[in-house]
Amino acid sequence: MTKQELKRDITSAVGNSMPTISDIARYMGVGRDTARELVDGLEYLESGRAKRFWVGDVADRIMSMRRA
Repeated sequence: MTKQELKRDITSAVGNSMPTISDIARYMGVGRDTARELVDGLEYLESGRAKRFWVGDVADRIMSMRRA
């Protein structure tokens, strides 16, 4: 899967291009703590109480963690 395909997949699964930690956890099938570790250090926008992350940054982090 390429980064562009991953970005499209995340966007279609969560319904927007700025997923929250809960969205990322649901997409990946992991707990919120694991999703929080995944996005640790990424830039985000505060939207009320939620942090919204850029889907490209999230896809980059997922791609960098995958194994061959």
